[in-house]
Amino acid sequence: MNNKEFKKFQKKLLKVADAYTLEKLVLKKKIKGNLIDILRSLNEEQLNILERVYLSDKEIKLQDEEKFSLLDEKIKKAFVRVIEANDSKITNTLDEVFYNRGLDEVEPILLIAGFIYAYKVRNKLKYLIPDDLLLVYLDKALELKEEDLLDKYTFLMNLFFNYGLIPKDILLSFKDKNSFSKEELLEHNFIIKKINRKEYLWNEEIPYLDSYADGIEKRDYVKRDFYNYNDYMVAITPLFVDLYNLVKKSNVNTDDFYDFAIPLLLSKKRNLNEIGDAFTEKYKLSKKTFSKVIKILFEYQCLIRYWEYGGKNIKENNIDKNILSKKPKEFTLLSCLEKLDEEKLKELIEEFEVKDTLGLRDILFSNIVNRLHNHYYEFESLDTILKYQNKEYDYNEDVTEFISDTYCFLYKDKNKLKVIVPLDIKEEIENNIYTYLDDEVLTDDDYVNLYVFFNGVIEKKRLQEMLKVNHNLDYTISEMDKIVEHFNIYTIDDCYYLPFLTPDMAHEKIIPFKRALNKYKVITNADLNYFTMLDTFSLKFDNFFSKIKISEENFMELFTSVMILLGINEPFEAFLRYFFYANNIKIKEAMFKELVGIINSFKDDFPIWIYNGYSNNEFSVLNK
Repeated sequence: MNNKEFKKFQKKLLKVADAYTLEKLVLKKKIKGNLIDILRSLNEEQLNILERVYLSDKEIKLQDEEKFSLLDEKIKKAFVRVIEANDSKITNTLDEVFYNRGLDEVEPILLIAGFIYAYKVRNKLKYLIPDDLLLVYLDKALELKEEDLLDKYTFLMNLFFNYGLIPKDILLSFKDKNSFSKEELLEHNFIIKKINRKEYLWNEEIPYLDSYADGIEKRDYVKRDFYNYNDYMVAITPLFVDLYNLVKKSNVNTDDFYDFAIPLLLSKKRNLNEIGDAFTEKYKLSKKTFSKVIKILFEYQCLIRYWEYGGKNIKENNIDKNILSKKPKEFTLLSCLEKLDEEKLKELIEEFEVKDTLGLRDILFSNIVNRLHNHYYEFESLDTILKYQNKEYDYNEDVTEFISDTYCFLYKDKNKLKVIVPLDIKEEIENNIYTYLDDEVLTDDDYVNLYVFFNGVIEKKRLQEMLKVNHNLDYTISEMDKIVEHFNIYTIDDCYYLPFLTPDMAHEKIIPFKRALNKYKVITNADLNYFTMLDTFSLKFDNFFSKIKISEENFMELFTSVMILLGINEPFEAFLRYFFYANNIKIKEAMFKELVGIINSFKDDFPIWIYNGYSNNEFSVLNK
């Protein structure tokens, strides 16, 4: 399509777009296949829209099949010109449709032009790109403007080690940072393989076998970020180096070794002895060396991302077994186990040698408790697990580990896999997660911040004196001002305030009581436990309200109000009832009592501002 034809097309397109509503363009159902397959499925009015955009009066009178062929040709030519124009709105829409991200709306021009098509699923619009237009789009996306990439060959090799046959769309998703012309691909020894009408990149340095594409249309590819691919390459390379060092005495050619070892180890999951036998046969290994090969393979087995699994390792590929048949009403370990596939449940019962699901629940819970008490997991890993509740599963390593051990589960929500952390396991994590900080030691700056947290509001000069007398810390007011800034502590007049307190509240509810007492709690290293308590309380609070419909704004207001009531040592039950009533939040009496119980379990150990940092328990001893 030359420039004159393209301008004529643009004018007709805009004219037709003004004449039709987009509802006219919705297909009766999703149509799979090439552009011509979709053209044949259009109703008379939909076909007429495309005819008015692309065909002359004479061409409109052609027989159907001739007309379809002509439209197919003209739409593709126009599509190429539109892609080459590199309009961000157009390309962004195509990207969104391509990745099936559930768009609320698309650029209308793309529908009128016949580049994408709409269909309905449960009264919600979905969009598709015909297969052959998609290939055109991917092909053009690879012929990108020249950008200097960080070592393009390394990037391609990272993808190759992860996938073997690299789907073009995976490379496309990195187009902003990793652009490749066809010439560059060839320069880096990568060629394009067409398999079932789709295109894949292959490293031609490695001999290709058709078996590497077995089941490729069913592979569920995991798309990761660049750094993840790079980290994997760094982690997996020592496997090949270690094996090469075992066989190099046989005067093996380095290139020949990698041609043999890479596909043998990465293309599919094999029995370790089978791999060991292949090495022994090729390199005439002794029994001793064979044993060393097996040992190395065993160490790396769980790390390898197999091509046949779409770039997933063994654990990632097996998470399908932990997808629940449906989302349980209660997020308990027992209710999750009951929603597992019958075969998976039976396997677990046999594996743990228990009689039934209840016994399985008991032994799994006992195992996780033991692991937590013995600090089996890193603090950061547990923190990550808690943050994934009801979030989409993205193959995070820590979450995958928990799913693999049957401590977490997955359920499908609108074609997305989401994570369930059973509430009894979540609570056990909450009870243990912050005990990992027991060996921390207070820094000089920690003393400054803790005194503010323990007192709610404190005069600067009083704090300066206490630091000098109790801890031999000689801070200036200016130095303390800079320290508290990092904790979002407010400086108002001559005092430091916690951020949710106002001067009015401080002068009415806190300061008069503090001055009457005149004795301040002296902070020690043990008081770092305050942050442990606060984080645990916050998690339990959050956990409780995950079961009740409440807005984020109401939740934060309620949490802050409760913390204030605890800080000034005032009753909170009446406030809770009024808050729920005023905000039309429905809560059963049993749930209300559960919430009161959570607060009561912490309130006597939290520092009380009007007691100058002493908790209720400490203050009762102080009074005696």
